[in-house]
Amino acid sequence: MNYNIKEVISDNDKETVAAFLKKFNFKYENVDYSIYLEVEKEVIATVSTRHNIITFFAISEEFQAENIAGYLLSYMINHLASKGIDHLFIYTTPMYFKYFESMSFRTILLTDVVAVLESNNYDIKKELHKLKVKYSLNEEKYNAVCLNANPFTKGHLYLIESILKEGLPLIVFVLEEDKSFFSYEDRFKMVKFGLEKIKNVTVVPSTYYLISNLTFPTYFLKDDIDKVSVEGKVDALIFKNYFMKIFNIQKRYVGEETDPTTKRYNEMLKEILNDDLIIIPRKKVFDEIISASLVRKKYQEDDFKSLSSLVPKKVVSYLKKLKDI
Repeated sequence: MNYNIKEVISDNDKETVAAFLKKFNFKYENVDYSIYLEVEKEVIATVSTRHNIITFFAISEEFQAENIAGYLLSYMINHLASKGIDHLFIYTTPMYFKYFESMSFRTILLTDVVAVLESNNYDIKKELHKLKVKYSLNEEKYNAVCLNANPFTKGHLYLIESILKEGLPLIVFVLEEDKSFFSYEDRFKMVKFGLEKIKNVTVVPSTYYLISNLTFPTYFLKDDIDKVSVEGKVDALIFKNYFMKIFNIQKRYVGEETDPTTKRYNEMLKEILNDDLIIIPRKKVFDEIISASLVRKKYQEDDFKSLSSLVPKKVVSYLKKLKDI
């Protein structure tokens, strides 16, 4: 049978793929490249990518016995390879995970609604062990916190000082995904500056396996609370199954949230981690909660006088440097 392959370029193409994916209960969004196959002007299959993630993989039931799946996967692997991308992930429904395993992908996580797989040239366990060795994380027990730190505030500092009172050394994972107001490089530096006098703390990158475009894209988009339940569960399970075991993490801590997306994420973490998740109330200054969004507002207004009460001194200096002040 002759298939007609088409790249999704026009709005009409997008509408065509969206209508096809709706049959599979997929909402077509947040992708950077898509193709679809037609037979006699009828869509029979599609697949998309989001950076190094292969997603929205769907084939009409009457064509699933043919080798269309292999063709779509090979096409996207070659497409990503042409861009120099060789660390690949697949985010799909459970019905396809066995097929992808037969095509040299390793399952990282399987739930009743989502399968997450990784290309066999990488291994989540090995990558996290490398991080453990690089940062000399050799203690028998740790606590952990994950920060976007966009930017690092006195609220974050209060959170970390509160956690350290529990007596265990602390791993601070800084989100590595570059989708925030401040770049990952700047955020990582600000966390280091803010904690330079604090003992028993190790600041490390979160890796692509934690609160990233792979595990939790809605965290950065903040536009679909319903999806937080699915994606938040994926992220929480990966943290529980891999990070906690490899880094000997006893408890994960989060700050109390008012933002709907992160508040729902905390609820999903609690559901998965149970008593191993501790939520700490936010610090206030003059009866106002210190939030990164408030700090960004003051930063954009060049209100460094107010910033001095909201962020550590060295972070204020770094923020001024970013503005050439």
